[in-house]
Amino acid sequence: MKKVAVTLSIVAVIALISGVLVYFNFFNLKTTIVKQFSSIPVVKNIVASNSLSSAQDKINKEMDYIRNEKIKLQQKADQLNAKEAALKAKEDSLAKLQKSLDEQKSMLQSQSVQIKDLVKYYENMDPQAAAGILEKIQDSNKVAIILKNMQKQAAAQIMENMNPDTAAKITQIMMGQIGP
Repeated sequence: MKKVAVTLSIVAVIALISGVLVYFNFFNLKTTIVKQFSSIPVVKNIVASNSLSSAQDKINKEMDYIRNEKIKLQQKADQLNAKEAALKAKEDSLAKLQKSLDEQKSMLQSQSVQIKDLVKYYENMDPQAAAGILEKIQDSNKVAIILKNMQKQAAAQIMENMNPDTAAKITQIMMGQIGP
């Protein structure tokens, strides 16, 4: 009986050591054993289903990872598209502002040319005649602009010939344009 117990103990230890060696695939024992047993028809199906299920698990994990990455990429693309649309709207707004500024600049340049032409006309006129015409202009601001752009001597002679109240009003406007 002792011999049987010792023999069983030795077999159990050998089986345990073999199991550990196979489980941790020391010396490629697991691979070798799987290859050997896969030639046996019944065991072949069991080995194949285990390796297929582990391969399928790996494929499923990779597919999940790819799906998650695809979702992240789509979110980034959506964010990028939103930022691009906002940038496009700002570019359009800036283009409209630039067009408006260009139109205003052109209008101001045109007005400046017109004022310079008027200034030349009034500078070359008799001061008394120029004063009479300028007093009849309803918009005192325009008269002030014309006189302000004239040579000081010519403007002084014209204002000398104006009604004192009108000259005073235009002088106040001209001072307001200069600043405090």
